[in-house]
Amino acid sequence: MNRSVRLAPVLAAIFLAGLLVVLLALGWFSQRQAEQVRAELLDQSTMAAQLTALQQAADDSGKTELSQASQSALESLAPAVQDVTVTDYEPVEQQLQSTVSALLEVGFTTQDAGDRARALTAVVDVWGAAQQDELTEQAYPDALSDELEQVTSYSCGDEQLTAGVTDSSTAGQVAQPASLLPLQESIYQLNYVSEVYLARAEQGYAPVAEQAAQLALATDRIGQLAAPVLTCYGAFEAPAASYPLAEAADAPQQLTDFTAALEQNARATLADQTLATSADDIKALALILALDSQELAA
Repeated sequence: MNRSVRLAPVLAAIFLAGLLVVLLALGWFSQRQAEQVRAELLDQSTMAAQLTALQQAADDSGKTELSQASQSALESLAPAVQDVTVTDYEPVEQQLQSTVSALLEVGFTTQDAGDRARALTAVVDVWGAAQQDELTEQAYPDALSDELEQVTSYSCGDEQLTAGVTDSSTAGQVAQPASLLPLQESIYQLNYVSEVYLARAEQGYAPVAEQAAQLALATDRIGQLAAPVLTCYGAFEAPAASYPLAEAADAPQQLTDFTAALEQNARATLADQTLATSADDIKALALILALDSQELAA
């Protein structure tokens, strides 16, 4: 009896010590897990702060399109990073350039394909909104100048196209990104129909001739811009001999639809997670084409 009484405090101490060890382990694990989550969301946290600053600057200056685009981009991020408070931001023109520069930095440096797509897509969205709000007449952000120069004067290097995704239908060979063929097709078809309608201006297509001339010139430049990059990455596809044409009355709508398809396919390439994170030139090309097609559609 006395022995049991003497052992009770010892057993209690052992139990409490074990419980303390368990609690400390759980606390350490929870802390490590929280640190890991914060590290994984670091790029998104950067984007959230920048987009919030841009939205507040846009709200202050009554730029509704830019405010809405910033909010939409913010909502594409993880809920854990969306509720951010920003008290220090620049006037809207300067904040636009700052935010776009930060988004481009994330888009071209992150190793996360999802964050890459979110950042570069946000650039397209907020820049297009800024153009609608007449904040800028520039075709491209200042921070994109280096990538634009690189793509414009492209020469082959040690390109890696895919993120190493294999295709079982091709005996385990590395799969080609599915977005690149539709992107090229959309360039070719818009260029083809534009040039045909321009050539047929005196055969009933005069009402669409001006639009066709603009699109033919733009898509010719886009095609020349894209070909060297895609060739070096082994993804170049030659155009078909012809593409479907519309009657004169339907030609304006077809040109509008084909222009929208070009933007849609450029955005799809930005979102293509089978692209290697090192394929900066493909990402830059897709971003340039998305901005170009967005401006053509305006």
